[in-house]
Amino acid sequence: MSQDKAKIWFFTDIHGSTACFKKFLNLVDNDNKPNVLIIGGDITGKQLVPIVEDEHGKYVIPIGGSNVTVKKELIDEVMKGLSDVGYYPYQCSMIDYMNINYHSGDKCRELFDKLIKERLEEWVRLADAKLPSRDICKVIVNLGNDDPFFADAILDSSSKLIRPEGKVIDLPAGLKLLSTGYSTKTPWKCPRDITEAELTRIISSMTQQLKTGDKLIFNFHCPPVNSSLDLAYGIDPITLRPMAGLGSNPTINVGSYEVRKAIEFWQPVASLHGHIHEVHAKEYIKNTLCFNPGTDYQHGKLQGAFLQINSQGVIEYETLTKEMQNSVQPAVSNNMLKAFLSSLPGIGIFFKNYTAPKLPEKESELEKVRKSLEELRTAVSSLKEQKDDKI
Repeated sequence: MSQDKAKIWFFTDIHGSTACFKKFLNLVDNDNKPNVLIIGGDITGKQLVPIVEDEHGKYVIPIGGSNVTVKKELIDEVMKGLSDVGYYPYQCSMIDYMNINYHSGDKCRELFDKLIKERLEEWVRLADAKLPSRDICKVIVNLGNDDPFFADAILDSSSKLIRPEGKVIDLPAGLKLLSTGYSTKTPWKCPRDITEAELTRIISSMTQQLKTGDKLIFNFHCPPVNSSLDLAYGIDPITLRPMAGLGSNPTINVGSYEVRKAIEFWQPVASLHGHIHEVHAKEYIKNTLCFNPGTDYQHGKLQGAFLQINSQGVIEYETLTKEMQNSVQPAVSNNMLKAFLSSLPGIGIFFKNYTAPKLPEKESELEKVRKSLEELRTAVSSLKEQKDDKI
């Protein structure tokens, strides 16, 4: 690995998008000849989508009280299209669907975790087959506040990917990379949501390893508060939906005070952030250039930042980017299918939030049968008692 310059591609919040992950891996062959690739956190997706084969042999996706029918010959394309934009498709029978949908939430969570694990394991296999050695290019994949803890071991099983949580990692040009995916509390109560005090302890455990004169890069998933990097739509604490404002959704600063204090004190060469999807911004905090490229994983598009830094810790070139050239496009050619994918909501487990309209009707019919049987048992019991009295 050339040590005189660090050529860094940074991306974040790909949330299960296979298209985005493949594009990320393909950047090892980019004309910029990067020697560092980084994903800043939140690599797993948010939604499980059942594709149900009904009693007539048709494939349907239950959404919002209605069914979207999928032609059998399009199933593979739908499955790939959903995976490319971060969903977890699950092809199942109506019996399987009803079994999971009408049991405890534990069954839904168990299935969701299984699909997350399978995709992450597939990504690790792709990375290990595609990437050069760590001496040529360091490929760093951090986990964010949304990511389940079982993802740690899956990333650690890779021979090429590096999980940097809580570590100080040497980069080209003598740079030191400090990383954490933990973030301050959110309304969604994510796995790696923590308090400001806990975040301070994590950052301090890394900075205690530094020496005077170290040239630093921060890779902190949570952005600094009161900046253009942490402006998010306000969330209603009851509905967990964006709060509507007059004319537009209001934005509020939701970043971390402790992250900002760390940037102001240590003055890294650059500070890389994510967490807030709707921004695509960079700004200086004192002498530190801070980035949050945001994300467009819902369309399978990769956006990020590129930095070239020399051994004196000077940024020679930097830019925010959107869709990369020569990248893999989601394999969805059918316009109707594209429209369908764009209409899907982005958060939640379909099993919990959506049910096929006929299922409650069937449940009601079963309840009527149960009541009729109970009435019949009562009548038989009453007749038997009357007979016994006469005897």
